[in-house]
Amino acid sequence: MKTEFNEGAVSLAKGPVETIVNFEALCRLDSADSRSLFDYADALRLVGRRKEARQVYKLLEEAKIPVDRRWVVPLFHGQTLFDVGLFVDAEQFFRIAAKLNPDTTVPCVYLAAALASQERFEDAVNVLQEAIHLLGDRDEVLLNLGLNLRALGRLNEAADYLQQSLSLSPQCEEAIEAFDDVKRALECKRIAEVNA
Repeated sequence: MKTEFNEGAVSLAKGPVETIVNFEALCRLDSADSRSLFDYADALRLVGRRKEARQVYKLLEEAKIPVDRRWVVPLFHGQTLFDVGLFVDAEQFFRIAAKLNPDTTVPCVYLAAALASQERFEDAVNVLQEAIHLLGDRDEVLLNLGLNLRALGRLNEAADYLQQSLSLSPQCEEAIEAFDDVKRALECKRIAEVNA
């Protein structure tokens, strides 16, 4: 089996269905390079053929992939599980991705999403607070901190993180809606305390 993670004959540049058709016409699972396998698995995941995608991700776990890219395989394998609601299983793959890539926010945001989907909001907050100073999409970390704190009812902290997220991405609809919701809730709380 050829297992180097390099540019292959198959690419997602044209879309997932074309990637699948190209791979199936030009490659075989037992002889494709790791980049083509990865693109094929991702395309399968995107069109909903998740069982097949998981089989290809399992093949990739044994592939020779550069150390700086190995984390992507468990990340996408975890996303495949997350997509079908297997949050505990997805969490385990996201933890592997975070261990393989401890310097960026991406695996932490995915891990926090899996934890939040299990209603483990405090655990999600802890993961995100550790990720706040890592390289990557800080606005995503701040947004998710705000959302998880909102779920916990810690509205003042939620508002602060959501406002920070908006300072980095002022057009983010999810952050705008969440921030407005938290501001209105804090105002209701203030009025209730005044009238008590």
